[in-house]
Amino acid sequence: MKAKMEYDKLKKIDITMCLKFGLMAGLVLYSVAKTGTPSNLLALIEILAVYVLGQILPQKIKILSYIISSVLYFLILMNMMVFTFSNSFTTLLMFDNIENVSALSTSLPLYISGIVLIAILALLPTRYGSIKTGYSRAISVTFIVLFYAAATLITRQTPLMAGVNLVENIRLKNQQMAKFRLSPAEKKKIYQKFEKTSFSDDYPETQKQPNVIVIFTEGLSAKVLDVNNNKDYNLTPNLDELASESIDFTNYFNHTAATYRGIRGQLYSAYQYQEGYEDGISDISKITDTKLQSLPMILGDNGYTSRFINAEPYQAVFSKYLSTLGFDKVISNKKKLVSSTHYLPDKDNYNLVFKTAKQLSKSSKPFFISTYTYETHVGLNTKVKYGDGSNEYLNKFHNMDASFGEFYKKFKNSDLAKNTILVFTTDHATYPDPEYVKLFDDPRDVFISQIPLLIKYPNAPGQRLDMKGRNSLDLAPTVLDMVGINSGKNYFLGTTLFGEQKSNLENLTYIAGVPSTTDDGDVKAIPVNSTLGKEALEYSKISFNN
Repeated sequence: MKAKMEYDKLKKIDITMCLKFGLMAGLVLYSVAKTGTPSNLLALIEILAVYVLGQILPQKIKILSYIISSVLYFLILMNMMVFTFSNSFTTLLMFDNIENVSALSTSLPLYISGIVLIAILALLPTRYGSIKTGYSRAISVTFIVLFYAAATLITRQTPLMAGVNLVENIRLKNQQMAKFRLSPAEKKKIYQKFEKTSFSDDYPETQKQPNVIVIFTEGLSAKVLDVNNNKDYNLTPNLDELASESIDFTNYFNHTAATYRGIRGQLYSAYQYQEGYEDGISDISKITDTKLQSLPMILGDNGYTSRFINAEPYQAVFSKYLSTLGFDKVISNKKKLVSSTHYLPDKDNYNLVFKTAKQLSKSSKPFFISTYTYETHVGLNTKVKYGDGSNEYLNKFHNMDASFGEFYKKFKNSDLAKNTILVFTTDHATYPDPEYVKLFDDPRDVFISQIPLLIKYPNAPGQRLDMKGRNSLDLAPTVLDMVGINSGKNYFLGTTLFGEQKSNLENLTYIAGVPSTTDDGDVKAIPVNSTLGKEALEYSKISFNN
């Protein structure tokens, strides 16, 4: 009887094992098929390696074996899920943005369901401690060692190796942040190194103190615009019209990512090692209290009034962050928010931009208005559909263009067009998840790409200028050049795009401490301890008040 009960117990475990490993293999194969990444088949061998590890450990500690194996299975499957949706294993940048997980919006339930399924699969029991002889254990250990040696040669990472790298990167970041706590004398020395008292004066402006509107579109690579691809989607006719009537800066790259770094970094012409909210919302005002000068601050010193339109007024961290950028007021329209996710739709965002511009234009003071439009965020779909509405990327980019088009038509037919510089750009490049890469032929494994910068100056003809890999550090100094401001204390790293003399950092993208160059439009990773990497890191020590 006892033998039969033991047999029945093992039989149930074997059935569970078949279910567990069958489903895990299915998830891996689905991910490989969806992303077109054959090297990720190594995850199957990695799952086998974890199973073998569970058999090597003595049966008397099978509970510990179960815990270790379950955690490792979970990490493998979790990273495969992340790769399926993002074309990358979990990175430090993703980890830093956990604070903003709500931004996944309508895709969030799918992610949560996936995590729950993965947890259940990881926790399903298997046999443990079945490899008992010293010889068999030696063979098994050799298998695991040889697998990881081979995997290192075939690819940079397996799911588990990526998890280990993430933990190591978090450790290194915390170690690096500890070095940012400088004495007043040390800070003063760095400030002095980067301090300037003037801006380049290279643009032949024809107006005195024109108004300025700067639009930061969420996650938009230049390839999305029809004018920059040959896809015949007819996806962005309104932005194509703007491009033909503006100065279209081509071969121009994002200098950082993601949104927090992207918006602040462009307004301050600066790098920052951290996002700025890691110590919690209560410390944002303290950590952003530096000597650095932003575009709205400098414009304010020269008689401008300023507004920033917040697309996420109920996102407490983001709202607090925006309040520190130097604008006179941060405003929104809470009556128009999408009720389920509390963001301002692009159409209503642009309506508020136009309404605010018309109101401020009644004053004798010039104005600076900036906004961040949200509906192109990864994971979002929109009510406005493209074609049959089956592709969320085409839907949201079409919605973006239609919303801008309504605004642009009103803008051109108003008095604003006579004395207002209109700037259309983005906070950072589009994240290269598999669907985006497939649609726009933009294969890359980094968060760096050419981004749009379209600047319409009153009565100026349209033209295209090749920037040869310069980046968005140059946005703020370019705007100041175009409004005729050429003096003022600043710590800008960039220079005007109209000038021939550029700084040595204008072809360096720096994301979470990782430097890459974009010389002549060719993206290349460079060592952290390279000359440029060290200079970006040094500047980051004064980006925040650590």
